[in-house]
Amino acid sequence: MSIKTLRKRIALVAVSALGVGLLSVAPASAAVADLTVDANGAATTDSSGIVSGTTGSALTGAQTMKMLATGQLVLTLGTATAATGVGVVVSGGYIAACADGINVATTTLSADKTTCTSGSAATTLTATVRPTVAAGSVMTVTTKNTNSSATWSTVTTLTVTVVDSTTINTFSAADSYLSVQTSSTAGAATDNVDDNYTSGVGGYAIPGTRVTNTGSGYFGFDLKDGNGNALTGKVVSATVSPACVVGAAGTGTYSAASTTTVNTYFKVDKVTANAPASCTLTVAVNGVTIATRTFTFLGQLSKIVVSEVVRAKASTTANATAFYVEALDSADNALDNVTVAPVSAYYSAGLTGLSNVTTNPYSTTGAQNYGTITCPTKGTYKMQLASTNSVGATVLSPVFNIVCAGSAVNYSASLDKASYAPGEIATLTITAKDSQGNLTHDYQVLGTDTTAELSITGGSMFTPVSTPQNEDTFTNGVKKYKFTVGATEGSYNFIVDLPGINNTTYAQAAVTVPVAIKSATSAVSNAEVLAAIVKLIASINKQIRALQKSLKR
Repeated sequence: MSIKTLRKRIALVAVSALGVGLLSVAPASAAVADLTVDANGAATTDSSGIVSGTTGSALTGAQTMKMLATGQLVLTLGTATAATGVGVVVSGGYIAACADGINVATTTLSADKTTCTSGSAATTLTATVRPTVAAGSVMTVTTKNTNSSATWSTVTTLTVTVVDSTTINTFSAADSYLSVQTSSTAGAATDNVDDNYTSGVGGYAIPGTRVTNTGSGYFGFDLKDGNGNALTGKVVSATVSPACVVGAAGTGTYSAASTTTVNTYFKVDKVTANAPASCTLTVAVNGVTIATRTFTFLGQLSKIVVSEVVRAKASTTANATAFYVEALDSADNALDNVTVAPVSAYYSAGLTGLSNVTTNPYSTTGAQNYGTITCPTKGTYKMQLASTNSVGATVLSPVFNIVCAGSAVNYSASLDKASYAPGEIATLTITAKDSQGNLTHDYQVLGTDTTAELSITGGSMFTPVSTPQNEDTFTNGVKKYKFTVGATEGSYNFIVDLPGINNTTYAQAAVTVPVAIKSATSAVSNAEVLAAIVKLIASINKQIRALQKSLKR
């Protein structure tokens, strides 16, 4: 066996034992020069068909590339000092040629053309690699070196995806960036999700593409093909529905705009100032639609709506979250950051404090959008809220009533029915009143704490749907609880005991409500059967007498 043949076999065994794709750090003693991948060139000895990826020298570690099935990679790998060899291993392709520029005699190409090695102490190994896999598949190229112990280690791994020529310069939504933005910037290369506009109060995110009354909408884009390369020679156009205008990179006020810049933005504005508008933006590349977005432009303040007005507690302590405020435009869009104030003409001796409210319909906290009031005196008081819109006009809410009531000193209880069939739902209503006989306020709790715990029960045959809690409150003086009715017929009593309200001054103690459970198909008693028999006999006797009387005639 010749020395050359022996070297070939040793090289093949070493590469086979190493395997394709194993990654390790090259030992410092090997001093392997960085891998070089030639860029696409015109000569047949140059790389060709590379679509994306890094070419040039100093390539180490894991590299990714894309190339055409008809292309080739020209690689150069060398040792700067006396190492014992380098190699190239290919999976999903083949080595069309390889040569050691320093010592040709040490170059070995395997029979299946997937492995090329050089055992030269100082070498420059050049290999031409071509894919055999179809488009969509992967070719792997691994470069290796060996130390003095002849243990191969991976230097660089090229993962090469083979692509079809039709992917070049063809728009790919998956590789492009298309997003609504809140400022005039080009398409952000790290963001492919629509931005949320930010609330003026608290910085909460405003859902959807909602634009403030004086703001503009922006749509940024960075258009690429399926290989991650920027499109070239394309016309990017935008059209918008009539209520708005659009401009390329923020210029112009037209119903349509276009640009040949593939990394920029379109700016959208409404046509009529201070009016609400809804506009759909359509973006196309060479006439083919790639994205649509609908912008909702808010208008100026048109009306103030007040809801959830509570029955306030007559006290020198402020009533929190006493009513909810909405500021709306003429299309009933909720407006953010509108300050609404009480109209001073409605203040009176009975209503001494009412806070301003700054609207924030996008808040995630319960206190936002609610007004606070203080009313030390019991009674009903009128109130109105006001704000100024963009053109300086005063907008008023409807006049609404604020009722200030006292704490509960009496309560009563009742059921919606006197008798229930098994399995029905019974509704218990508890009504509480203040010392003047008016319904108590909405901050009144049914219990107080563990030393004055409420007790609401109908016995074992009435199971609460939701268990009554000490901190439960009345609404307009009323609290309702539901109970599931049991199966055992009979007479029962509901006991409602609220120790936190019970008192001797107003003669309030626990309340008893009688109730019955009776099936609609209850069994007939013996007495009822006997009564029915007696009634039937009497009826028969009556008919016999009538018959006898008719025969005598």
